[in-house]
Amino acid sequence: MKRVCACAAMSLVLAFCGTVFGAVSEGQFSVSPMIGGYTYDGGLHLNTAPVYSLKGGYSLTANIGVEAGLDYSITNSTLVTDKNVAIFKYGVEGLYHFMPDGNLVPFLALGLGGYNLSGPSALVSRKEMGFMDYGGGLKYFLNDNLALRADVRHIVANAGAFEYLLGVTIPFGGVKGEIKTVAASADAKAALAEKRLEQAETPRTAPPVPPAVVAPEENIIIELSPSEKLARLKEEFAKEELERITTFKAEWEKKQESRSAAEKAARAQEALDQVKTRNEQGTQVDENISAEAAKQTGKESMTDSNKKSTLTKSHKTATKKKQHKPATPQ
Repeated sequence: MKRVCACAAMSLVLAFCGTVFGAVSEGQFSVSPMIGGYTYDGGLHLNTAPVYSLKGGYSLTANIGVEAGLDYSITNSTLVTDKNVAIFKYGVEGLYHFMPDGNLVPFLALGLGGYNLSGPSALVSRKEMGFMDYGGGLKYFLNDNLALRADVRHIVANAGAFEYLLGVTIPFGGVKGEIKTVAASADAKAALAEKRLEQAETPRTAPPVPPAVVAPEENIIIELSPSEKLARLKEEFAKEELERITTFKAEWEKKQESRSAAEKAARAQEALDQVKTRNEQGTQVDENISAEAAKQTGKESMTDSNKKSTLTKSHKTATKKKQHKPATPQ
């Protein structure tokens, strides 16, 4: 029992690690853990008992597949001397799926295998026996990762039995998804070519084609090829670089204009300061010249006055001398 549970858990982990596609497709693998019951129709004198099953399958085509299975069951004999009989059932079946692309997939099964019985049974004369089984079932896919499953088998052996199972099927792999991807890629390329043709016919002011275009009817994402992505990246980079250079040039010209205006204002202010300084210096020189001229005029005036007073004094002295001079005898 522990081995069966461990195998089922490992199969679930491996199943969910793969790429999963929906329904049944060619090249698809599947893992089916199931549980149900065995009802014996006589011969072995065994009671109806629960059975645990693990199946692994592979689809040769979308309709035809093969599946290997391992069943384990512990039952009791209807005889007092036969208790706790363990049954291992192993075999291979061929499956034929109807409507493999739908959510509900019925199928037929036909297979061969063997029994391994063990237990303190004196009445079980054969520990190993072969069997053939036939039956059918249904798989209902809930999504791409999981399907519900129901199986019924009639086992034909020395002592026949009916097996009925319920469980899940976990599909992974297959070429169906790849075919859809290729078809979607072809449709995407055709849609992209049509859009490019429309853009070539429309004016250049039309908006550019985005890197990914979604087809609304099929919800398919159109991916560009690596060369087209590289060309678009180069175009965007060149556009950004041109905008950066244009912005830098405009800022540089603006700074140059501001600098030239500042230099002109500084030169004009300097010229005004020089004129003002020269005017101040000229006014000071004129004042100095006027002061010197005034001083010189004052000096000359004083000199003339002194000269006039000296001459006046000399004239008065000469007059006085003439008046006091005695008359000469005749």
